[in-house]
Amino acid sequence: MTPYACNYDPTADYLDPTACDFSTCSGCTDEDACNYDASATLNVPSSCDYPANMFVDCNGDCNNDLDSDGVCDELEIPGCTDPAASNYSPFATDDNGSCIVETGGCTLPFACNFDPEADYYLPGTCDFSCLDGMPSNENECTSELACNYGEEGPCVYFDAEGQLCATVGCTNELACNYDPEAQINSGCEYASCLVYGCTNVNACNYDAEATTENGTCEYGTCVGCTDEGASNFDPSATMDNGQCQYDVYGCTTMMACNYNPEATVGDDSCDFDSCFGCVTPTACNYDVDAIYPDGSCLFAPAGLDCNGNCLSDLDGDMVCDANEVAGCTDANATNFDPAATDDNGSCEYLTAGCTDQTACNFDFTAQEEDGSCDYDTCSGCIVSWACNYDASATLNDGSCVFPDVNGVCPNGCESDLDGDGICDVNEVAGCTYANAVNYDAAATDDDGTCNFVGCVLPDYSSYNELANTNSGDCTNAPGSADFTGDGLVQLEDLLDFLVSFGTSGPDWGIDWVQNGCSVVPMGIAEMDVATTGCTYPTASNYDASADSDTGSCVWLGCTDQEAYNYNHLATLDDSSCTYNICPDFNGDGQVQTQDLLDFLIAWGAVYE
Repeated sequence: MTPYACNYDPTADYLDPTACDFSTCSGCTDEDACNYDASATLNVPSSCDYPANMFVDCNGDCNNDLDSDGVCDELEIPGCTDPAASNYSPFATDDNGSCIVETGGCTLPFACNFDPEADYYLPGTCDFSCLDGMPSNENECTSELACNYGEEGPCVYFDAEGQLCATVGCTNELACNYDPEAQINSGCEYASCLVYGCTNVNACNYDAEATTENGTCEYGTCVGCTDEGASNFDPSATMDNGQCQYDVYGCTTMMACNYNPEATVGDDSCDFDSCFGCVTPTACNYDVDAIYPDGSCLFAPAGLDCNGNCLSDLDGDMVCDANEVAGCTDANATNFDPAATDDNGSCEYLTAGCTDQTACNFDFTAQEEDGSCDYDTCSGCIVSWACNYDASATLNDGSCVFPDVNGVCPNGCESDLDGDGICDVNEVAGCTYANAVNYDAAATDDDGTCNFVGCVLPDYSSYNELANTNSGDCTNAPGSADFTGDGLVQLEDLLDFLVSFGTSGPDWGIDWVQNGCSVVPMGIAEMDVATTGCTYPTASNYDASADSDTGSCVWLGCTDQEAYNYNHLATLDDSSCTYNICPDFNGDGQVQTQDLLDFLIAWGAVYE
């Protein structure tokens, strides 16, 4: 939310100083600098780079170099560049035609081999043999080179010691060893009298004493800001570099409301009030002009606007929808919730009926006894090997008639080994259990061939421990995942499931989860059933020692088709029926990820 930050976001709700970026948009904003950054919005003067001197560009190439020799025109040194010349200058970069190349020889006009092309006299090169045969001149000697110049008689050029009378020396006035008295040039030298140094008056190291440029001129040490009013004034600078900087007074604290990114000197003008306030748009006191939060935001209570009015009250009961509590509002119900404001149809009431599990008309849905228990209609002989065994009886009334020691029932059969009242010659072998897929109504003796079809794979949620023949439709899909009871597994059911996620038994902590997952079934020991003679391993009263099945097998489970856990193979109800969905679909005692995955298998399922 800081306007001068590189990543300023005007849509942000609050300021996070750690998220501000002040580097990616910073750089040199001086257009004269070599690294001028047109995209930079924050100037960093110290980052600017400039050419090494006024004569080159940012790449170090000369701005002016007519002869393309790599030496800038302003730095060229004229002179003689010929090493053979007597006035050769090792510092010259441009030859100016001043080279003096001299040739020694006989320069004496009176010598026999006088060489007018020679530049200076080279002792030992002249031949004077022809002078001896020359006619003597008795007149006045007119040669200035003669020892007797202006005297009568022939000219004499050598003294008594054989030395030339003429003065020998350098006759070039530009030479260091110039001799104004010299009559014969003996050679000049041009170096000993030179004073080398920087001769450019614009250079930082200009030497007024120097007579010859030696290429030592430099233009950096004296270049700088020469304006005394600039903040970077350099008193030692003699040449202005055009880079003077001037103090800008203002607020230099970034978090201040009036921070000036161009300011270089703080002036105590920082404002820490005008841009601080509530920057959260949803707050009641949101300040559109505020940039930085000051912790002053005020928010409306849940469900209300800033004026205290309900944001939504669809039922008009003066309780905001956001504050509504769904539940049972009937004080006569067993699950009456005094905190509930909206009745959700969940009220439960006690149902009356026979609660004695041994009665013929036991009602597993009854919650209170009403004295209607019947103990007669289901009474009879329940001993399977008795002659008068009543397969429909569940209560023993002591009426059983048993075969004699020979296995003969008092019915006139010659043989009735199993004592079922059916003569052996009339027995029909087959499956005698009606819950088997291959049940044979005509069979009188069970031959152990019954197939109880269901999922026999324990790794699946649909595993049926009463089955002995796989149905081929094993699945992890729940029997029902319709928590809301609307016939469709969708978002509301997922939300209900997520409420229970992470709970575990036996104390599930949520009433409807407790009701669905904590049903405790009755065991076989609590039932008045035979415990011998059952040869089917999946039966609840399986007898491993039995040699033949006596038709006494029972399969405990929920026998109510309206219950969520109804088991089609169960023959005797064990009070395990549940009418609330248990979200622990895999039955491991806790609602966790696997149960969520099982729920998602049922997503979109439609139940009739």
